[in-house]
Amino acid sequence: MRLGTWFHICMTISYARLLLKRSERDEEPQRMFWDKNKKRFISYHRAFKLLDEYEQRGYGFVPCCENIDDEGRCLGHENRDKDPDPGYGRTPQNEKKAKELGYRL
Repeated sequence: MRLGTWFHICMTISYARLLLKRSERDEEPQRMFWDKNKKRFISYHRAFKLLDEYEQRGYGFVPCCENIDDEGRCLGHENRDKDPDPGYGRTPQNEKKAKELGYRL
């Protein structure tokens, strides 16, 4: 069974900045931006710099994939026979890992 074209959910840069400020104020760990190379979340300082870089590029949205428009929004992806992001989303494995790391679900 084919799932059809799928799109990443996009968040505006201003809303991402608001969420980061709120989390930082509440002294929660930064859980929005992930460094794939180092396999960890980046610091608040680096996250705010990253949002500044996106705004300088003219994006209104936080880019969430490689296939984006001029604003940073996902343009969609071809049909897939399986979950497009097998490493993300609410799966039993991911929920177990999140609990191990101490995240509230």
